[in-house]
Amino acid sequence: MKQIWKVTLLMLVVVLFGWVGYTVAQTEETAIERPFASRVLSVSGSATMQIKPDMATITVGYMNEALDAGTAQSNNAEVMNAVIDALKKAGIEEKDMQTKNFSIQPLYQYEENKTPYIRGYQAIYWLGVTIYDTKRVGEIIDIAFKNKANQFQNVVFDVQNKDKMKLEGIEAAMKDARVKAEKALAVENETIKRIITVNVDGNYPTTYSSNAPSRDMKEGGTVPQIMEGSLTYTVTVQVEYSF
Repeated sequence: MKQIWKVTLLMLVVVLFGWVGYTVAQTEETAIERPFASRVLSVSGSATMQIKPDMATITVGYMNEALDAGTAQSNNAEVMNAVIDALKKAGIEEKDMQTKNFSIQPLYQYEENKTPYIRGYQAIYWLGVTIYDTKRVGEIIDIAFKNKANQFQNVVFDVQNKDKMKLEGIEAAMKDARVKAEKALAVENETIKRIITVNVDGNYPTTYSSNAPSRDMKEGGTVPQIMEGSLTYTVTVQVEYSF
């Protein structure tokens, strides 16, 4: 019986010392990690890039009136089909043309002391055209107008390969953040150990819109030279470094 108690007591001592050893090891590990975990430097980096647009979208159209809806529709279709055919001959592919809006609405006549009545119908068709050579924007607008398009809204400039541009911006912003961190730590004779976290905030380029009022091209006139300018892209990173 005494021998059993001795064995049981010995096992309890072993378990107790094992637990104490594990606790001490945990405490030592925490004591080692904690100072490094608190040695964190947070730095922001940024990069601003000027990008030249390599594509543009224009919106042209035709608006007409007629006494009945059927005539308004057919007259509108005749003109816009001619515009689309002319643009195809100029090298614009079907996939780069999109109907933005087509509508036929009644036109009401309002007279004093009389019930309003329909005096005719108005048809309008808006066509979006994507152009991958920004130097041809003015030429394409001119082709549309010469084929009786009489409405024009705006020119929107953009870039095709946004992913490449974003990655280049992130790379430049990260370099900026690292230079700042290295300069700050060098004052205290410290160096960067590793990156802990990175947050990226990209103000990706907004398409540049050159707005213009709808224009009745019956007035004639030459389309002015269209200048594509440049798009501004800004990316900011917030980086935490351990040292």
